[in-house]
Amino acid sequence: MIRHPRSPRAKTQEPRATALAETFRGRLAHGADAALYDDLVLYLLYQGAEPAMVRVIAGDEPPTRRFPDFATLAAEVRHYLAFPALGRPHEPAHVLALFFQIRRAFHFTIEHILGGSLPAARLRAAVWQAIFTRDKRRSGARSTSARTT
Repeated sequence: MIRHPRSPRAKTQEPRATALAETFRGRLAHGADAALYDDLVLYLLYQGAEPAMVRVIAGDEPPTRRFPDFATLAAEVRHYLAFPALGRPHEPAHVLALFFQIRRAFHFTIEHILGGSLPAARLRAAVWQAIFTRDKRRSGARSTSARTT
């Protein structure tokens, strides 16, 4: 069973991504590419939340209505993404819901569509495409309520 598929390479990239996000954050006020910054920070936040999501999905956490690391995630969303240059704000609960949907889909697709053959890989890809669009902005990375204001 795949509990935590993060590669050692992904773990070494996190400190670099964090440093890059902090540098880029300082440049936002000077017209840096907000969409690129947004993508980088969402990647970074996902990587930070993934271990707790894996524990919840795998059943290693006791059942609860609260996500164990939500307060930390919410603080990081506000720290990195509360900038006028980014436009509409991200809602921490919506960010978590999107992350959880992605991780849960990955977990169950990998765990329940078995095989290393090309047809199995195509089936996993088709399931993934049926769940998500190719464009995360169209998938709703920003809060629905924020879009209407």
